[in-house]
Amino acid sequence: MAQITSHVMGIEEILGEFDKYPRILRPLVWGFSPVCRAFRSNASILKEKLIPEIRRRVALLRSGESAADDLTMLTVFLKQALKDGLLTKEQSPSDDMQFESLSMKSLFHIYEVWGPIVPLLIALLSRIMDSPEYVEDLREEVSGALASADGWDSDFLANTPKLESFTRETLRLNVAISGRCLLRHQTLHSGSVRPS
Repeated sequence: MAQITSHVMGIEEILGEFDKYPRILRPLVWGFSPVCRAFRSNASILKEKLIPEIRRRVALLRSGESAADDLTMLTVFLKQALKDGLLTKEQSPSDDMQFESLSMKSLFHIYEVWGPIVPLLIALLSRIMDSPEYVEDLREEVSGALASADGWDSDFLANTPKLESFTRETLRLNVAISGRCLLRHQTLHSGSVRPS
C-alpha cells in the first residue's frame, strides 16, 4: 500500500518538477531529477509485485474460471482489456509486453480513481456538518441498503436515492471538486449562507 500511495503522490510531484523547467528540458529532468528517479524506482517495485498478479488473474480469466464475484479494480480492468482486445484471449508470445503495458495502465487508473476521493469526502463531511438534519435520514437509508444487499454491491447508489441526491448537491455546490462556482450568495434551508 505504501508503494501505491507513493506512486499516486509521486505523479503530482513529477508534474510539479516538470513545471519548474522549460518543456525542452523535460527529458533531462525525467532522467536526472531525484524526484523522477525515485518515482521510476518505486514504479519498478510496483511492477515487480503487480505483473505476477496480472499474470495469475489473466490465466484464471483465460481458463474460464468464474471471476464474477471478483469485483476488484484490477480484475474488472483485465476483463475490459480482454473485451477490448488489449489482451489476447489465448496465451501468446507477446504476453510479457502486454502485462507490462497493462501494469502501467492499471497504475495510472489508480491515480485517476484516487484523485477525487479525498476532496469529495471532505466536501460531504463539511456539508453534512453544515446540515445535521439530514444525518438520521441518510444513516437509515445507507444502513437499510447495506442490510438488504448483505454488504456493499455495485448497485449501492441505485438503492440510496437520498445519498445520491446529497452527493450530487454537494458536488454542485462545491467549487473545489466540480469546478463550478456560485454566482451569488446562497442561503440554505438551515439558514447558513454559501458565499459566492
